[in-house]
Amino acid sequence: MMTKEVFKKKPSKVFWGFIIIVLICINMYSLYIVQNKNKMVEEVVKMKNNTADTLNSVKNSVRENKFFEINENGKTINDELILNFGSDDRTNIKFESLLVNKYTYVIDLGHLDCFSCMQGIKNILNPVTSFINNYGSKVVLLAEYRTQEDIEVLRRLTNLEVEIYSKNGNKLGLEIEDNITPYILILDKNLMVNNVFVPIEKFPELTSLYFTYTGNIYD
Repeated sequence: MMTKEVFKKKPSKVFWGFIIIVLICINMYSLYIVQNKNKMVEEVVKMKNNTADTLNSVKNSVRENKFFEINENGKTINDELILNFGSDDRTNIKFESLLVNKYTYVIDLGHLDCFSCMQGIKNILNPVTSFINNYGSKVVLLAEYRTQEDIEVLRRLTNLEVEIYSKNGNKLGLEIEDNITPYILILDKNLMVNNVFVPIEKFPELTSLYFTYTGNIYD
């Protein structure tokens, strides 16, 4: 009896060609995934580094500001300070005459001599502009500016509706004036300084918290 040999059919060239193409595609896809994963990792690292840098920057700012915030509290300001306001013929007014309430917020905006300065002030004041406008005489805004046009530019940026008084080179008599602006403080009727606060542009929420906190105390 004759036995039959069973011959296994060899895979065709087409089959091997297909396998090779599949392997190449898998390798290319794997490379694509790895490269994109690396990019994602790099972005995450960058984000973490940026966040850490930002937090470190803020911490350093808070540390530097804290000296003035603590050092100025309890001081009495210059009771002879003269301010002026208005457009062409600026009107003089004694600063003390503006303190008609038991407690008054004083916000010193510093120099308004460049657009970037005003943009920084806008970022700081945006969360509390409505508070300032609604509080009226309870808030006194100070600045150093050249013309009324500077004030109008700031008003357009910030939507401030209250008067902004020029210090005209005069001083409250505080060390912080020559070091950091803007800053905020609360004055009582005896011209004593309370709750000095230095806003941080990157964290305007802190300014909102300051007004919320102090508003509950001094309202």
